[in-house]
Amino acid sequence: MKNNFLKNGHLKFVLKNGFLHIFSANLINKIIQFCSGVILIRFFSKEEYGQYSYAGNILSLFLLVEGIGVCSGLLQYASENISSEKKLGYVKIAFRYGALFDIILGFIIFIFTLFFSLPIDGSSIILRWMFLIPLFSFIFNIIETYLRSTLKNFQYSALSVMNTSLVLVCSIIGAILYNILGVIIGRYIAYLITDIIALIMIRKELCLIKTVPLPIKEERNVFIKYSITSMLCNSISGLLYLIDTFLVGLIIRDSSTVAAYKTSTVIPFALNFIPSSVMIFVYPYFARINTNKSKFKQYYFTLIKYMGCLNILISLLFFICAPWIINIVFGNNYSDIIIPFRILALGFFFVGTFRIPSGNLLAAAEKIKVNFYLSIISGVTNIVLDILFILWWGATGAAISTVCIFILDGSISTLFLYNYLRK
Repeated sequence: MKNNFLKNGHLKFVLKNGFLHIFSANLINKIIQFCSGVILIRFFSKEEYGQYSYAGNILSLFLLVEGIGVCSGLLQYASENISSEKKLGYVKIAFRYGALFDIILGFIIFIFTLFFSLPIDGSSIILRWMFLIPLFSFIFNIIETYLRSTLKNFQYSALSVMNTSLVLVCSIIGAILYNILGVIIGRYIAYLITDIIALIMIRKELCLIKTVPLPIKEERNVFIKYSITSMLCNSISGLLYLIDTFLVGLIIRDSSTVAAYKTSTVIPFALNFIPSSVMIFVYPYFARINTNKSKFKQYYFTLIKYMGCLNILISLLFFICAPWIINIVFGNNYSDIIIPFRILALGFFFVGTFRIPSGNLLAAAEKIKVNFYLSIISGVTNIVLDILFILWWGATGAAISTVCIFILDGSISTLFLYNYLRK
């Protein structure tokens, strides 16, 4: 496979090898997820939605350690130039460690809800109903990761859209029948159906996995070390999108305020599908050339140039049109979210141009320790700023804190990657 996917004049290569499949699938997914969120917002009262979204936020905190990070390890090592048999060996070890870890994680969630009460009334029981979602989600994610690492972008995209569509349909039916409990049951059913279809999709590989040997002990140790380090990086980094809602609920203790802030994040955070789609496509190619700094640098600079131009236009558009967008999509009940919405819309430029691309490419270059240390710095700073800013400015303070961390994280990771590529 040629490694000239970003070179001028090779747009045909990008289109031919599945970028449109990935981008269109992510676009469809975000539209479906967005519609799902809007529908659920209108299905429940503001208080009920606050309870449900807060429980979902806590679940997302647990999901940060899903599978002990083996999906990240599988993406990196199965993307490199190794034999198909060795790729399946990594799938085998990833599934063993990841599935066992998520079974334990599910019981930890269940036990947590028995002994601890969340600050938003009603959220604990909702979280308890969700305790098996990590395992269902992991099975889906490990198969998606294998398809992505082997450049089967059409199958990856089709499976992704199928899952999101089923979650939407099953959640709506569940909400109609059994309110919030029905939404959770619908998610389980959607994941179960998708997992079965995904396993059928890779049935040939499943037959071979039984006989392929595991990587040797040294390779297994490197794989697990990379996975755990990546998990820690992603966990701390993922807190940027979750800790603010958690602290708004903990400090303000009002379900309506939680619902309002959570709603203000829906569109700005959903926009991340744009840089994420690009990175889903290019990551395996960068992983293949991670020892060739000259090519790596050339493609990285081209990527940043075009991403920056696109993202500034998107940020300004949503900043200017915020009042109309909020009124049309969420209704008059959420007119109080215009300021945090605008702050987060501006933050998209920094996260989409610097934070997501640079963070991913540091991982592709196997500079995972840099991401780890940076994640610790960003995570601690984020918590401190969140507490201070929420106390001073309420939900708006949470938005300001998040954008400050986007700027800090994106700037440092970009500077480090730039200096590394210059040497």
